[in-house]
Amino acid sequence: MILAEKRKAVNLTQAQCADMVGVTRITWIRWETGRSSMPIATLRLWLHLAGLELLPTSSPVNARKLERKTGAEFSKPAEDSGEK
Repeated sequence: MILAEKRKAVNLTQAQCADMVGVTRITWIRWETGRSSMPIATLRLWLHLAGLELLPTSSPVNARKLERKTGAEFSKPAEDSGEK
């Protein structure tokens, strides 16, 4: 039920949330009601996209998934500016 509270706090519908992470609305409802478990990587992605929590991109899997969803590039390390 915490998932539903978080979703409502950011004024998103179940359909919008499902679309954000690439699943059906029925799957999202199952996660909200506890009938099935949301994969942790998906939860972290959704929290990030909903503006609720930053997604650490140290994991290549998380970074690739985030890149596909947002079009941004996260998996390449930042270039060293040479400053210390």
